[in-house]
Amino acid sequence: MALAAGIAAGVVLLTATVLALIVLDLQRDAAPLPAWVDALRALGRGDWYARRSGLGLVASVYYTVVPLLFPLSLFITWALSTYTVDGHLKEWIERRRDMRGLIACWIVMISFPLIGGLFLHVFNGSNARRLHIANDPAALLLQGWIPFAALGAFAAMGPISLQIVWARMRR
Repeated sequence: MALAAGIAAGVVLLTATVLALIVLDLQRDAAPLPAWVDALRALGRGDWYARRSGLGLVASVYYTVVPLLFPLSLFITWALSTYTVDGHLKEWIERRRDMRGLIACWIVMISFPLIGGLFLHVFNGSNARRLHIANDPAALLLQGWIPFAALGAFAAMGPISLQIVWARMRR
């Protein structure tokens, strides 16, 4: 399942990139924008994430699609770090069955997704991420996906911790 989610993450990133390049090309040619651009922008929060980007509509279309990497990255990280290939809990989870590990897991389970969500809210399409995407499409395409993929992996610590807690309860 992690492989399927990894392939889906690649498809999401490729789709976001291709759509952004199409819109950039249409804008450079001063061609009228097709109706799918407005329909796509209405689906997500791309305008909100791209509001401080100098790329405007290109960033908006890109950021409408690329946040899907967050849940895919979360799932991939959780699956790969929790289960073995044959579907059993990994050994490190089985060892965390003491009370100290249980308390640490509850703290991590609550705080990591909150920190990830807070970061996504704060970065707000600006250069708070120290990414310079103001007028550079290549930087948007190469670096604009990093926060969503990294935060998904970071937020996966919550479900991983929950799995550790469940392992403790089944003991």
